[in-house]
Amino acid sequence: LVVGMGGSILPTAALAGKLFPRLRLLDTPETGAMAELAAGCSTLVAVSRSGTTWETLAMTRWLLEKGDFPTLYAVTTPGSPLAGLVEGRGGGLIPYPAEVPGRFGLLTTATLLPLRLAGLRESEVAGAASALATRTTFPVEVSLTSLLMEMLEAGRSLIAVLAYHPVLCRVARWFAQLVGESLNRQGRGIIPLVEPAPASHHTLLQALADGPIDRLALLILLDREGEGEGEADRLRRRSARTLSAFLSHLPQLLLTAEVKGFAERLTLMVALARAVLLVAAEAGFDPFTQPAVDRFKAKLLGPGGEG
Repeated sequence: LVVGMGGSILPTAALAGKLFPRLRLLDTPETGAMAELAAGCSTLVAVSRSGTTWETLAMTRWLLEKGDFPTLYAVTTPGSPLAGLVEGRGGGLIPYPAEVPGRFGLLTTATLLPLRLAGLRESEVAGAASALATRTTFPVEVSLTSLLMEMLEAGRSLIAVLAYHPVLCRVARWFAQLVGESLNRQGRGIIPLVEPAPASHHTLLQALADGPIDRLALLILLDREGEGEGEADRLRRRSARTLSAFLSHLPQLLLTAEVKGFAERLTLMVALARAVLLVAAEAGFDPFTQPAVDRFKAKLLGPGGEG
């Protein structure tokens, strides 16, 4: 069971997909959800770069009071409240890389430790790293960088991310945090709107087609065709392509991606992250900070940071 919020858990969720059925992810500080996910789990990993995220601390405290976890880790900053909580219960501390924000932590222990504990083989990690090392650029990186830069230059402030597969919905949520926290500064930026599709056709299509389109762009995530697919799969894929053509008047990128393999998904996510970094550099943004989020946390927790 992995406990965390935002960038501490979204990369793990996106990379895991459905490859690791033993892996459970908790980012909802609600008693019913915590009790249900904790049932039968013997390993708990709490992840927070700062170690002060109140939701993560609250969930971890509750789980340690109610459950029994022979294997216990905190991936966090040494000396933080989360480190003290877990170490006080005999758990292990794994330092979080201080220079890497959670949302960019694809290849850090914060992401890879839970996946290894859930069954990811070392050979898969090595194979993916080797494949990445041979690449200097990715086609999707170029296309997405171009789309995001066009948006910033034209004042298009909303990107609707429509994901046509449950696994790609997880990738879309992670990508939305990348864009939301890295590409919005001082009244400039891009606001991501993530929706599962084709369900979103029944809630958003009218707005996307006839709304204030001068501020809108589209990113459509579609899985590749695979063996053993049925009529519903073919209709879902046809629906995505029809939507792309129907909204062809909007700046957009239709991205078809592998959802079954760890290496392919990691490659996709690295390409998306690189595109965001390139756009941030061009726009003059610091992509590794989130000043508004930090201000909110300070207000929420109050003096001393305990809340």
